Amino acid sequence: MKNIKIFICVILLSLSSVLPVFALPDEKSYENGIFVIDELDEFSDEEKLELNEYAKYISDNVGIDIVYIQSVDCDGMSIGEYAKKALEKGGWIDPAIVLVYESEENLYIEYMTESLREIYDEDYIEKLWGEMVKVEGETFANPVKYYMTSVAQKYDETYNNGDFVDYLSIDDKANKIENDEEITLLEDNADLIPDDKEPDLLKKAEDISKKYKVDVVIATVDSLNGQGTHEFADKFYKEREYNKDGIMLLLSDEDRDYMLHKSGKIDKAFTTYWEDYILTDVLAQLKENKYAEAFDIYLDKTQEILPQIKEDGTLPKPPINPLLYVGGIAGGFLIAFIIVSIGKGSLKSVAFSRTANSYLKEGSLNLRESSESFLYRNVTRREKPKPKENSSSSGGGGSSTRSGKY
Repeated sequence: MKNIKIFICVILLSLSSVLPVFALPDEKSYENGIFVIDELDEFSDEEKLELNEYAKYISDNVGIDIVYIQSVDCDGMSIGEYAKKALEKGGWIDPAIVLVYESEENLYIEYMTESLREIYDEDYIEKLWGEMVKVEGETFANPVKYYMTSVAQKYDETYNNGDFVDYLSIDDKANKIENDEEITLLEDNADLIPDDKEPDLLKKAEDISKKYKVDVVIATVDSLNGQGTHEFADKFYKEREYNKDGIMLLLSDEDRDYMLHKSGKIDKAFTTYWEDYILTDVLAQLKENKYAEAFDIYLDKTQEILPQIKEDGTLPKPPINPLLYVGGIAGGFLIAFIIVSIGKGSLKSVAFSRTANSYLKEGSLNLRESSESFLYRNVTRREKPKPKENSSSSGGGGSSTRSGKY
């Protein structure tokens, strides 16, 4: 079935070079697997096929239809009206989003079904467009694919498991955004770390990350912009495409919030005990605004913990202080002694007696004959259930953030 769809797609794309091109898509677009319409004939046939296959993959696996249309003059309509009619006529299924480019006026517009408007607000769209123009490529095919990937990831994070990645070129640097500043394991946006300390911290973070195949990240920001700590940290970590297995200490200067964000196998391994092991000394330094010292301790503590992760993805159980056992037993005896002493003091003393005759009224009890007889017994037996076997796997895990004030 898939080969037939590809064959039909190739035929349609081939015919587009000899048949007249209509500005508006027809109702068969979705049915024929057409998500990219190139009236400008800028993309090669291979690029069109790849983009349409990719959009179809997103539709089938993520659940959102992402459309891109390049038009000469939007069939004489305004670009907004054209985008709306294109989405209605193309037969794409809700939720759907369309990005239209009109070459005559050099205009872009994005139009989406109502269910998506809460996800993709104006700030997100504005940022996405700014990122698209920085993507390298001989044609606009790479920016279009970046657009599809970004929109799909955002939708997947909101409604699915958030694991969607660009399956066509995850390691293809030509399709990744060329940032104004290089994204590294140390991102001091709030300028809290002295300049002369940054190189050593970055080198240590890189060495640890390389040795243990996880990303150990240091980051600061001016503020959370009204977002929750976990939401902000998770978005910050994912947008920079750090390793799925990693840990990040993120500080918000304005709010004086710290966020210890863990992802993948680190999230699975690190319990509250190990978080406390890292944060106790770190927070002591942060409260005195000794940021470089705090991050250095964070790196040292993390480096101590990582080699202790076992093959099943867990860390050793926290050591138990034997004094706790001694203290617990001694405390129990002390409490019991106090309770018994109080109860004993409230009792009236009585004389010792070998029998209970003094409690009987004379002549009230007369037993002529006494004996004991065993009547029956009722025993119910049930099989003891066997313990269930628990399966475990290394790696995996989601993400979590421990946060607070410093």
